[in-house]
Amino acid sequence: MTFVPDIPALLGRKPKKPIARSAKPIRHASKKAAAKWAAVRKQALERDNGICQQCGKPGNDVHHLEKRSLSPAKRYDLANLVTLCRVCHGERHA
Repeated sequence: MTFVPDIPALLGRKPKKPIARSAKPIRHASKKAAAKWAAVRKQALERDNGICQQCGKPGNDVHHLEKRSLSPAKRYDLANLVTLCRVCHGERHA
């Protein structure tokens, strides 16, 4: 195991808070696909009342439970989507 020094502490500074990593935005092949995603994303957010289903805080990210690359047929399936806050979404992709 490699020792990694705490640089901010060595310099007498407070460490920065970690930034939550979010998923890459979905790239759509067409405007029709983008419109379809916008509609199903809105449905997922409304179904979950804009609440993160992991921690209960307000959430605005929509996460695919099964990866789009592994289940392309479920890309627009509402049952495969869940609302998450930015922090929880970053943790899912970490």
